[in-house]
Amino acid sequence: MSDVDNREGEDNLFKSPHKRSFVDTSKNKSPSKKAKKQVKKEDSPTLKKLIQELTSPTYQQVEGPITLQSSVSEMDISSLDFLDLYNKIDTAEDNLQRTTHDLIRCYYNFGQAIKQLFNHFRKTCNEDVSNARVNDRIRDQIS
Repeated sequence: MSDVDNREGEDNLFKSPHKRSFVDTSKNKSPSKKAKKQVKKEDSPTLKKLIQELTSPTYQQVEGPITLQSSVSEMDISSLDFLDLYNKIDTAEDNLQRTTHDLIRCYYNFGQAIKQLFNHFRKTCNEDVSNARVNDRIRDQIS
């Protein structure tokens, strides 16, 4: 290649730095986006992990009252302690996480109890009657 050819190539690079040349690569290139694998609901690794976590006996519940703290507007400016405020935020977030986990566990246990009761009624009744009996039992106990 001559010196002139090199300069022309460099000039083309600098003339249109934001433009790309069109190259048809669709013929020889496989699609870069992978197809999502179909996973059955009961085979989902996320679901299995959640069930294992919720049913594990190693879950430790930390007891402690959740108390409301005084607002910053009620505090004296000279006594503001940002480390203390940060620690209160951290504690509140931990309490929220614990509460959320407990709530999920309660919903899971509630669902398991419904399933168990439904299966009990299903042994002697059809599906519709079993559903009605489960609903009646829950309604009687909750009301």
